[in-house]
Amino acid sequence: MAKIKLTDAKVRSLRPREKPFDLWDSDARGLGVHVSPTGLMTWVYYGRLPGKKSPSRVALAPVGSGATEGDPVGLEAARTKARLWYQAIRAGEDPRVSEKRQQRLRAEARTNTLAAVAADYFVHIRTREKPMSRPDEVEGTLRRGFIDTLDADGLPLNERPIVDITWNDVKRAVLSKKAELRRGTDQPKAAAGRTLFRLTRAFLNWAVEEEAYGLKASPCAGRRPKGILGTAEPRKRWLKDYEIRLFWKATERLGYPFGDMLRVCLLTGQRRGEVASIERDEVDFARAEWIVPARKMKMKDPHFVPLAPQVVEVLSRAPRHNEGQFVFSGTGGREPVSGFSKAMKRLRDEMNALHREETGNPKAELEHFRCHDLRRTCRSKISRYTTQEIAELIIAHRPKGIVAVYALYDFADERREVLRRWAREVESIVTKKPAEVIPFSAAARLKKPGLMRLRRRGSLK
Repeated sequence: MAKIKLTDAKVRSLRPREKPFDLWDSDARGLGVHVSPTGLMTWVYYGRLPGKKSPSRVALAPVGSGATEGDPVGLEAARTKARLWYQAIRAGEDPRVSEKRQQRLRAEARTNTLAAVAADYFVHIRTREKPMSRPDEVEGTLRRGFIDTLDADGLPLNERPIVDITWNDVKRAVLSKKAELRRGTDQPKAAAGRTLFRLTRAFLNWAVEEEAYGLKASPCAGRRPKGILGTAEPRKRWLKDYEIRLFWKATERLGYPFGDMLRVCLLTGQRRGEVASIERDEVDFARAEWIVPARKMKMKDPHFVPLAPQVVEVLSRAPRHNEGQFVFSGTGGREPVSGFSKAMKRLRDEMNALHREETGNPKAELEHFRCHDLRRTCRSKISRYTTQEIAELIIAHRPKGIVAVYALYDFADERREVLRRWAREVESIVTKKPAEVIPFSAAARLKKPGLMRLRRRGSLK
């Protein structure tokens, strides 16, 4: 079987004869061009397929298919395909079967739209062995920020096959979220952009790991939020005593459920989602304890929260619902409260109105704050009369390194006392009555037996 090195010019110069003929390429093993008497030219492969006793000629594609500007007759595409066929045959595979399988997978991938895969993912995060905490918030964030948005051409992104989702689609969604302004401010939602990036990356990584949707690599692979959003600046906002007093009055005006819920956030230092989803069977009112189940916690461990009398009072007066266990609910207990952005705007508006009344300045306005800043306020305030270790345990920050392995004492009594002191301090701020707040350094000093004896004798003031 004579061979020559085929070229574009040589292939274009071929003319039909009375009988069909083949011309074989010396550059790619088994590749040839078949010319019929009618002038139809076809790329062919000659070789012994698995399960066959003798070699045979198999059509690859019409000459010209796969052609590009630099490959006018599709010669390079045909050579690439012939080499793949040769490798498959040497591995004992029939390349025709492999191609049909790939065609089927590509067809299936076209039906796996972003919306369809996302629907599977939202079921997964609720039903996996360790269900994701706050799955409704995750789904809402992904839908609003990425899945149910429009692409650069103004077409629904969720109708595209997931295999066609690119990094530019993700980047565009994240930057769009960052560009949004926080309600009632001129501050961009940089943190919201990072959250959307993190959740989108987790979703696309899951789609790759499932190996069922045709997605071979995540568009977010190797990408970092810092590359498009810059370095995150840590927040330092926390409420001063004057603001706490306004906060307490404003939450009274808000009433149930948001006013009470936000008070619990401030008094316990727990996260918004954990407080909003309190269920009655998680609270032991007699022992004044709240056990947050692992499925609701960020670190997937149960969390013990001792409750000050002021918190027990707030939870006790919440209405008992007949349709569900959620304490703070607008659906009869079936679902926890939602709509936090609107609730926080109402709270800030009420606080600003009170602030203007007290200052007599109709343009006076407090610095913007978020719900999470209530948690920071609690953590900052309790640092004055406890250790950093106990303060971190109160807000469910897990110890790191070797400390997490050996320091297993839970400081339950100490945590209870700290939160009681904090609640008394808030009460004194609100009522403008002084509370006994002993700084930690002084409290620790007074616990020493010698100093305690001196104090009883009146020698130590």
